[in-house]
Order: sequence, then structure tokens, then C-alpha cells
Amino acid sequence: MGWLEWKWALVLAGVGLVVGVVWRGSGRTWQRRAAAFGLEAALVLSLYTLWILAGRLSVVRVDEGLANGRWVHHFQDRIGLPSETNLQNWIIARPWVARFTNGYYAIVHAPAMMITLLWLFLSHRDRYSRWRTALALTTFACLAIQFMPVAPPRMYPQFGFVDVARLFDQSVYGPIGQGISDQISAMPSVHVAWSVWVAAVVIDASSSKWRWLILGHPLATIFAVSATANHWWLDGIVAAGLLAIAVVIERSFARAKARATGAVAQPMVVTPAFAASSSVPAANDALPVSRPISTSSGSRRSST
Repeated sequence: MGWLEWKWALVLAGVGLVVGVVWRGSGRTWQRRAAAFGLEAALVLSLYTLWILAGRLSVVRVDEGLANGRWVHHFQDRIGLPSETNLQNWIIARPWVARFTNGYYAIVHAPAMMITLLWLFLSHRDRYSRWRTALALTTFACLAIQFMPVAPPRMYPQFGFVDVARLFDQSVYGPIGQGISDQISAMPSVHVAWSVWVAAVVIDASSSKWRWLILGHPLATIFAVSATANHWWLDGIVAAGLLAIAVVIERSFARAKARATGAVAQPMVVTPAFAASSSVPAANDALPVSRPISTSSGSRRSST
């Protein structure tokens, strides 16, 4: 079960890049807008492609991934986190819930992220760049950490875990290294990172009183990745932490850039005053230089 193969994503990214480069300097408004959209689409689809392919680099390190997964399991026990098997047992006893949860895990995360990006781009361009940057930073950080293989809970039947998707014939995974993503890259959960990002974006950009309902998406995602035994609790915790760090980094750079730009542009603030003085009636030019002019006239500033 997969909705967009990485090869097609890469092709679409190439098309977007070509459109962006060719039409970026066009004199036609619609072509410039298409160019901007194409470049952004190329970035997002490239991130998607990297996300799919990055985990496959750990295929040859299956034993290391299994060892790291066991360490995560024991660490969660030591710090008192509940076992994911509790959720598993509950949904397995309710087949319709299990099937819905498997589908939510497999299908919703990437389209939800892309639809939110498109909504931001079309309706809230003033907020788009900051949230796009936060998303890119978070995704790159997740991919970097995923080079250290960590096996998911479903690979440990000795601990009581069950591959719920395979149990109901809904698995998106084939043999190791095949399927829409690799199995030995559970830490951190990009599913959770993207879902929390979607909720943060909607709450920040929307003014609707119903916007808080979007919190159901990350909650449902956390439930889905854990109940299906595709991720540990820590996978989601680390992913949410990476998003928070990415937002802080983006805002810090944005404030630093604003301060730097303001410092450079500050001398230019006086330009409107000089421009306005050119429209003052000629009679004022005859006034003595030492005579103070009231600032209420807007023509000159008092020397005091």
C-alpha cells in the first residue's frame, strides 16, 4: 500500500525545478507564481524522496538495528513508559479499529503535510517560509538520525509485540529494504514530526475557533504508530523535540536577520521626511534658519 513512489516524486520534483528556473524571471505574473510554486514543490518532493530512500542505507546493518531497538525497549521500561502492547491488545480485539489504524498509519501522514504546505502557500504566504523552513530542518534532522538503525517494536515477538498490519494483511512493508519505506529506521518517527507540524501550522495560521480540532491529527498519529508496533514511544518524543528545536532555530535566525536588516535600513527612515519637505510651499523657504518649525506641520523636525 503506497500512494506515491519515490521515483515519481523525484520526477515531479524535477519538473517543478525546471518550471521554477525557466519562469522565475518572467514578466508575466502567472508564470512567476507558477515558478515560485514549482520551486517549493521541488523542495518538498525532494524531502519526501530522501525520507523514503535514507532508511535503505541501513539495510546492511540489521543486527545493529535490532540491538538498538532492544536498548530502546529496555530504556523505556527503566523510565516507566507504558508498553505499546497495551494499545496493540486493545485494537487487535477490535478488528475494524485495527484496520482503520493501519490505514491511518500508511496513508495520512504525507498527504496531510503536503496539503497543509499548499494551504499555507496559497492562503498564508506571510507565514509560509518560516514553517517550510522548520519542516525542512526537522525532516533533515530525522533523516540524519535514521542513519543509525533502530528496529521497530513489531520485530520483537519475544517481547509480546505483533505486526498488526501484517496480521490484517495491510502491511506496507515487504522484505527488509522493500516497500514504501525501510523497516530499520524507526527512530525518530517522521510520521509524528509531520503530524505535530501540521497541528502547529493550522493553530498558528488559522483564526477559526475550530482550529484546535487539528490536535486530533497528531494524537491519532501517535496512537497509530504505537498501536501498530511500527514505532516506540521514544520515536515520537524525539521527533516532537526535533520539531521544537527546529522552530526555535528558525525564529532565532529570523530575528537575527530582521535586526541586521533593520540596522542597515535605519538611516533610510529619514528619506520620507526629506521627500515631504519638497512639497512644502515656497513661502516657508524664506523663513529664518534659526526659527524652529513645529513638527505638527510634518515639513521639518525641530532641532530640539
